Amino acid sequence: IEFLQDELNWTIPEKTELDTLINNLGGSKLAGRKLKGNGPFLWDPPNNATNESSFIALPGGAFFYNKYSDINQKTFFWSGSKKYHDADPYSYMSFKITNSDAAIVGMELDYLYSLSVRCIKNQPK
Repeated sequence: IEFLQDELNWTIPEKTELDTLINNLGGSKLAGRKLKGNGPFLWDPPNNATNESSFIALPGGAFFYNKYSDINQKTFFWSGSKKYHDADPYSYMSFKITNSDAAIVGMELDYLYSLSVRCIKNQPK
C-alpha cells in the first residue's frame, strides 16, 4: 500500500491529521455535522448536516461478517494509524459520524471491518 500511496500521491490520513481537521472545525462535539453532506436523501432524520467543511461525509455504514449495517445512519472511516495500545495488534483507529449527532467519535476497530476511506493528496516533494 505504501508504494501505491507514494506512486499515486494520495495517502490515508493519520489520526493526528484527522485530529487537526476536527479541531479546526470546532472540536469533536461539533465537527461531525460540519463534515456531513447535506444533500437530499443522504442521511436519515434527524439530521443536522451543514457540510460547512465541503468534506461531504456520506452515510455508508459498515460491512462486517458478511452483513451491511447502519447505511443512511452512520459513516465510519479509517485513519492510517494503528492501535492505541499493544493489547490488539489488529486494531486501527477509525472515526464515526451519525445522522442524529453533531459529534465525530474516534474509536479502535478490528481490521476485519470494511469501512470507508478518505484520502488526502500529498504535497509535491
